Amino acid sequence: MDKGQILEAYRRGLLTLQECARLLGLSPDRARELFDKPREERTAP
Repeated sequence: MDKGQILEAYRRGLLTLQECARLLGLSPDRARELFDKPREERTAP
């Protein structure tokens, strides 16, 4: 599963935030920060 598929599954509600973060190698807090901010406000990890 590539990153795009993981994000799409999260957006569709097939994965929880914690599952998505784990598959992407992020902490749940970092994932929440990235997903909750508009694209323009995001910073590189």
